[in-house]
Amino acid sequence: MGETAAHREVLIVDDDADVRRCLVELLSRAGIRACHAFDGQDALDQVRCGAPPCVMVVDLDMPRLAGADLFAALQADPGRAAIPVVSMTAGRAPLAFCARAHLAKPFVFGDLLDVLFRECRSCGVCDGPGPVVGSIFDARRRFDAARR
Repeated sequence: MGETAAHREVLIVDDDADVRRCLVELLSRAGIRACHAFDGQDALDQVRCGAPPCVMVVDLDMPRLAGADLFAALQADPGRAAIPVVSMTAGRAPLAFCARAHLAKPFVFGDLLDVLFRECRSCGVCDGPGPVVGSIFDARRRFDAARR
């Protein structure tokens, strides 16, 4: 099991502490490891210093570094451009913003799970000679087994 894959999490990026706390808690209950950043600059600092997250769920309206600017910074970095980004905001996603998916706030938690399950393994980091160890993959497998 690779060191990078063993610690992969979903990164929730939102300047609203209640939103961050709620999403991290709900993901944890679903068996998905999650951490948070309080704005785009905090998220960028975390991503540059540690293992890349499986997926980033990013609010578009934040101080210091807005979601679209965070996305642009990630796209400009070849080592981080493959990180899947899901945007969320109370309004529409800007047309120029090319996230993998957009969730309009408020959204149903099941919709977030559907997006995460779909995006799981899209970056390819968990694929390799060893077993898949990403927590989204494991949660999706348990969820699918429970529906059978």
